[in-house]
Amino acid sequence: MKIAQIVYTGFGGLGSVAFSLIEADTRQQHDWIVGFIGDIGIDSSYPKRCAANAVAWKEFRTIRGRPFRAWWRLMSWLRAEQPDAVILHSINSILPCRWHSWRSKTPLIAVEHTPNALKPRSTRLASVLSMLLADRVVLLTREYETELASSFGVLFQPRKVTIIPNGIDTSVFRPSSTLATGRSSTFRLGMAARFSFSKKQDLLVRMMVELLRKRPEVEWSLELAGDGEEFDNVRELIGALGLDEQVKLVGLLDEAAIGGWLRGLDTYVHASAGETLSTSLLQAMATGLPIVASEVPGISNLLGGNKRLGILVSDDPAKWADEIAALYDSPETRRALGMNGRQECLARFGNQAMLQAYIDLLLQGS
Repeated sequence: MKIAQIVYTGFGGLGSVAFSLIEADTRQQHDWIVGFIGDIGIDSSYPKRCAANAVAWKEFRTIRGRPFRAWWRLMSWLRAEQPDAVILHSINSILPCRWHSWRSKTPLIAVEHTPNALKPRSTRLASVLSMLLADRVVLLTREYETELASSFGVLFQPRKVTIIPNGIDTSVFRPSSTLATGRSSTFRLGMAARFSFSKKQDLLVRMMVELLRKRPEVEWSLELAGDGEEFDNVRELIGALGLDEQVKLVGLLDEAAIGGWLRGLDTYVHASAGETLSTSLLQAMATGLPIVASEVPGISNLLGGNKRLGILVSDDPAKWADEIAALYDSPETRRALGMNGRQECLARFGNQAMLQAYIDLLLQGS
């Protein structure tokens, strides 16, 4: 089967899921192609990953508010490539993909990645159109299904909906082969995410002020991986608070680099206004890291209560600092959280299971 995936040009969870599907196809049973569409340039890691997996790809650059010219190019590319199915991760392109699927009589799957409460108006409209126009709609969690059904009302079509959690390669994202038996001189915290309006790297920067005040004897380090529209604002905040030595902006990391970077951390932190099913959190869990994260929908659903898979915190830098200091003092808790998270990923979030679920869904619609 020849499968086209349509992905946003910028680095993030959509691309991670698309490549996880491709890389799960270890026996190369399918022919994969990827169209990258967006109003920013294609992330430099994507062509490299396409080349590594022998995947044909094409970029379609849009102009914000005027995507139509890129849509025509996307439709022409799909017509020339003649895929047997289309998986649409970037749902803002639902109209050109639907037009192609109608003409070619091939199944179209739309995947909802963005938390409903954080969608801008254009994406909300695309979400409704996806429910009406796609052959199948993939949601990542049951909780998101309930939320979307409530939001859409009579427009929600449960017969189209399938729940397929994101999956990752648990052999790439794995614990370190050497487990630390004591504390190193530096306690490393890290978050990997796009610097955007929905992420709260600034909260973590302010948390560092509290950590340094409460526990000055500890050598704390916070590393923030990623890029995006809020990057400069966070960098200015770091300078204004005098934290240039304690907070490091490590830039964009491709997935191969992220695996090694995660294994060097002591604790993964994830401050966010909301998630659907965060790939970054799954990667940290698979790496066996203890997690401290925002108590918001999409994260609470994943980590659950009773501090079994992670610790949930409200938007208060002082409370974040208290929880992290407590983890620092309890290596046993860190190990238990990390082990539980790893086991959860192995049981529920592997990319092989994700691929099979998508293939089964495509075969139903063919």
